[in-house]
Amino acid sequence: MKSNILPQPPFSAVLIDLDGTITDSKEVIMAALRAVFRKYGVKHDTDEELNTYIGPPLEESFRELAGFTEDEVDERIAEFRAEYNRILYDTPLYDGMAEAIVQLYEAGIPLSLATSKNEKISVRLMDYLELSQYFATLVGSDAAAGRTQKSEVVQTALARLSQQGLDISRPVLVGDRIHDVEGAAANQIASVMVSWGYGDEDERARATYRVDSPQELVAFLTGKTD
Repeated sequence: MKSNILPQPPFSAVLIDLDGTITDSKEVIMAALRAVFRKYGVKHDTDEELNTYIGPPLEESFRELAGFTEDEVDERIAEFRAEYNRILYDTPLYDGMAEAIVQLYEAGIPLSLATSKNEKISVRLMDYLELSQYFATLVGSDAAAGRTQKSEVVQTALARLSQQGLDISRPVLVGDRIHDVEGAAANQIASVMVSWGYGDEDERARATYRVDSPQELVAFLTGKTD
């Protein structure tokens, strides 16, 4: 577990990413991406290539990686989401993450979802997984609201927690990709990278902290490590 001198646990609020952190959504997302990319001749078909799309904002990835133009991006994302919605409920949880979320909730730490996935889709999935009840708020991307970057998702999550009168003096973001680290840093908060997600060792090295299991995550966030 990596740590800097500050900040130290326990934390006053925890923001948690979804894809690659709570859910192992890779196969479902890749299936939806393949359906769209094959339709438009995008030559990204291997697992390694498609993995780069998991986590970052879709608007950014569809422009910079898939090569869709500004005029095409919104339509292509809509097609992806239609395909993804069809298979959304096939998304599995990582072993131990449901229990970890319940334990954090029972420890009295306010939780917020903070994902680059579309907010409406994220809420539907969290409801289906029966996890929404443990979160003070569920925040995802919302292009109509001008919220597409991870930094903007984190900012909104902190604002919603604060509006509920919850303590955000020592917040932390839990995620699995470099954009989680960068989104946290843009809001001047700490980050915890989980090793079971889709990031690599270079990405994890840039986080404030690292954990290797859901059990270790709970112990660390609550300050109950040995």
